[in-house]
Amino acid sequence: MNDPIVEEVRRIRAEIAARNGNDLRCIFEDARRREGADGRRVVSYEPADTVKPSCVVREDPPKK
Repeated sequence: MNDPIVEEVRRIRAEIAARNGNDLRCIFEDARRREGADGRRVVSYEPADTVKPSCVVREDPPKK
């Protein structure tokens, strides 16, 4: 069973890969260059190691 949406995604993926010489780094850089080119807002998140935890860390309960 062929799914036309899956086939379209695979076709586009192959075109992008071929356009970038099947080089993953080039594919990624191409995606970064095109990001936001259509006017949509691009969100950037802080690296995980700089994000402060939003939960409260409790110390061990007092010993009895």
